[in-house]
This record gives sequence, structure tokens and C-alpha cells, in this order.
Amino acid sequence: MAVRFRPVILVGRRGRRCLATGSPTPTVSRRLLNLAWSGVRGTCTASGAVGLSAFGLVICPYVSRRAPLDEASREALQEDLVQISALDSGDLLTAQDIWSAISELRAPAFSFHDLQRPFCFSIFQLLGRFTFACYSDASGVMTLHEFQCAVHKMVDLALELHSQTAESTGEVRAAAVRELTSIVVPGLFRVLDFDQSGDIGTHKFIRGALLLLATVQGAPLDTPQLADLAFRVVDADGDGLVTVAELKKWVALALEHEVVDKELQSEARGPFGLFGVRMLTPEQLASKWLREADVDRDGKLLPDEFQILAPRLRIHRVIASMAGRFAARLPEQ
Repeated sequence: MAVRFRPVILVGRRGRRCLATGSPTPTVSRRLLNLAWSGVRGTCTASGAVGLSAFGLVICPYVSRRAPLDEASREALQEDLVQISALDSGDLLTAQDIWSAISELRAPAFSFHDLQRPFCFSIFQLLGRFTFACYSDASGVMTLHEFQCAVHKMVDLALELHSQTAESTGEVRAAAVRELTSIVVPGLFRVLDFDQSGDIGTHKFIRGALLLLATVQGAPLDTPQLADLAFRVVDADGDGLVTVAELKKWVALALEHEVVDKELQSEARGPFGLFGVRMLTPEQLASKWLREADVDRDGKLLPDEFQILAPRLRIHRVIASMAGRFAARLPEQ
């Protein structure tokens, strides 16, 4: 299920608190950016002039200083995008779609596919840098705690914009976002923090946003970047091995979100199915898959062994379904 998200400015509404830290969202930034948008629509107005001045003199230097991104990092991000998009056949937004959204004063329904356009990718990097600047600490790095808070707000606001015309409660969205971030973010952070320093910089944060967006929107899992993310997400304790208990959790999620083929969940009773078939429980299916992929017979899966069963488990589709669970509950418009 491909969930299309729109680019968002990472500031909260009515000073909501981030669930990861309990700190209030910076509403001052929202006011400044609203003033800047007023200036875009009418630069001759007083509010527009004040907004553009504040944005240019305060926010832009702050982002440049707190969230630097050199040319080498930009090229690395572009290479990640090219490798992931190589197997991607999604449709791009048309000029008519973009103009229609702008004329209605709303954000176009951008998806991961649209980042293949240089302009959209530049906007994505700018939003990533702004987000990093808002949530990183004074030393210019981001810890797991801060990273989870930033990702939570990104997903929360994306879902809110996606469902802005729907009649739904904040509790439903909060539960969906909390479930997704608590399961996915620790593994994603381990992918980014490959030197195990305990923190990440601007480039790694934007790369994490790119990988998460690609995974949530169902990009092919055949690229090394997303395959590594799938293993790290399942490997909950980060020891480099997947146990049957860790695998069972994701098998249960895969069955719950109906991404596992039905024939894989059944098993013949007796030789040649003489006594019919039975439906395996998540525990039984996890044990069966681990035995089939465990080449060295140590009861645990290395990354190479995990790739044997990855096409059946379909981690990226599970994550996409989790992200789309809130949208799926919305009433039809």
C-alpha cells in the first residue's frame, strides 16, 4: 500500500507536545513561516515584508549553522536516491497537479517518486535540514531520543495534512504514529549510526528520512539500503543476529497486516498432505522460516541468512501498512 505524504513544515499546531520528550513544539517558528508565506503571496504587505525578513535574517542563518550539508553529502544522498529509484516505477506528479495545489494554497501530494525531480529533492533536503536544526542539540548532533522525537513529529504532521478534511480524533493518529515510531525508529537509527557513536549529523538524518519515506511508500526492497534497514528493524537488540523471538514479532505483524501469502501460512499434515493442512501460528511460522534460512544451524540469523526469508516477510510492506493504518480508517470523502 503506497501512502502519499505531503512535504510539511515541522512545527506543531496549538503548541502540541512531542510524545518523545514532552517539550512544547516551537510555535514561534510557525508564526514566522506563516508570515513568510504571506510575503510570498503579497510581498508588498507589511506582514509579508516582516515575514520574509525574519526568515532571511534569522531562520536561514540558523539552519545553515546548525544543520550544515556539504557538497559530498549532497552527492551521497543523490546516489542513495538513484539506487533506490532504479527499481521504482511510480508515477511522478504532473505540472497540472502541482499548479492545482498551489492555486488552492495547499501542499501538493508529493511522494517518494517525486524526489527524482531535482527541485523536489532540493526542497526535501531543505526541510530535512530545518527539521534537524529544530530537534538537534546545541552541539549540532542528534541522539536516538531526539531522533525519535523528530521522526514522530514528521509522521504526525504528514498524517494530519493527509487527513486534514477527515473527521477523526487525535488519539487514533497518536496511536498509529506511536506504534510506527517505537518499532521502526531504533532500527533506523542503528542503520544511520554505523560508527556506533550514539549520535548522528545532518547528512545521516536526511538519509534516514529518505530511507523511511521510501520504505513507508513501498519502494522495492532489493536495494542494499532498504535491505539493511529491514534487518536492523527486526534485530531489536542490535546484536547483529535475529532470534526466533525477534522474528516472531514481525511474523505476527506481517500476518496482522495481511502481507504474507496465504499459502505460506499453511502446512501439510502427514506425507503429501494425507491428513489435510493446518494454518501455522506466528510462533510456528517464525520457527519454520528460521530453520529454513539458518544455514549454519546456530538458531539465529545473520544478515545474509535473513535475506533468504526477507521476500516472504516483506518488512517494507508491513511498515507501509502500519503508516497507512490511520489513513485506512478515515471515512470516505
